[in-house]
Amino acid sequence: MLRNESEPSLPTGRELYERALLAFDDIQPVIDTGGLMERDRHDARSLASRANLYERVQGATQLLADEDWIKTECGGDRRAAWDLLEVVFFNDFISTGGSLKCMLELYAEFPTLEEWRQHQFNLGSLKREYDRRREAQCPPGPG
Repeated sequence: MLRNESEPSLPTGRELYERALLAFDDIQPVIDTGGLMERDRHDARSLASRANLYERVQGATQLLADEDWIKTECGGDRRAAWDLLEVVFFNDFISTGGSLKCMLELYAEFPTLEEWRQHQFNLGSLKREYDRRREAQCPPGPG
């Protein structure tokens, strides 16, 4: 994938992950003193990445391909890495019925920031275009 040189560089998956953890550390005292209910802890951690959706999907893609990160953060367990990324980067979407699998499929189909901009970062719009392309590749059979 070629990047438009006029585009600002996006943070790497590791940078996003570290930023999320640092932001979470900032709100941890509030959680510990009862300022946030325990059930809100994961939501706060997910939103703490302060990254747009495209950055989060790109970062998750990078981290899932980073064997060293998976080994360091998750003891080499790919399922644990998947679960961790769902909590840290996508809990706000997963909790409303979305899936990391769907996010990664959309990113694979639309890998550039420009494509996401064309759809105004709207997941429904991206998903409809994704489905339209799948249908065009596999038209229904006779009958």
